[in-house]
Amino acid sequence: VSLDPTSEILPLIGSKEGIAHISLTFLDPGDEVLVPELGYPAYRAVSQMVGAVVKEYPLQEHNRWQPDWEAMAALVTPRTKIIWLNYPHMPTGAPATPELFEKAVAFAQEHKVLLCHDNPYSLVLNKKPPVSLLSIDGAKEVAIELNSMSKSHNMAGWRLGWLSAAKPYVDAVLKI
Repeated sequence: VSLDPTSEILPLIGSKEGIAHISLTFLDPGDEVLVPELGYPAYRAVSQMVGAVVKEYPLQEHNRWQPDWEAMAALVTPRTKIIWLNYPHMPTGAPATPELFEKAVAFAQEHKVLLCHDNPYSLVLNKKPPVSLLSIDGAKEVAIELNSMSKSHNMAGWRLGWLSAAKPYVDAVLKI
């Protein structure tokens, strides 16, 4: 993925800071957030902190821990603002694939929601080169991706992360 380092990458004190800033920037009380039923507790906690309504979407083993897009579509309302994704997925280890990301981008475009991909395991749980959500056509129009060095470099105390997105998303987060 080619990004402009001056306008499309925002350094963070870990990706958890990004989860907080994204939520503070793009959510108002009463807005809805879709979070995976198996996932990082910070998605739920920060959403609730800003007064958003958390809706869980299913990840099922028989579906290789991928989102059930039909079930997710049934959860979307005009108040739905953000969908959180995390692939390679924790705690299941389900891999990131271009096909998964293509479906996610298409879903975000169709439902006009912000797709937020938390990608801290991209350099750890891959035997192949890591896959970025932002490598998918159209992703920059609907998505933000987070990453950090704490997992990949076994340095949790470093608290070094970044947010990658199109300039308007980065600018909005910087404003907040």
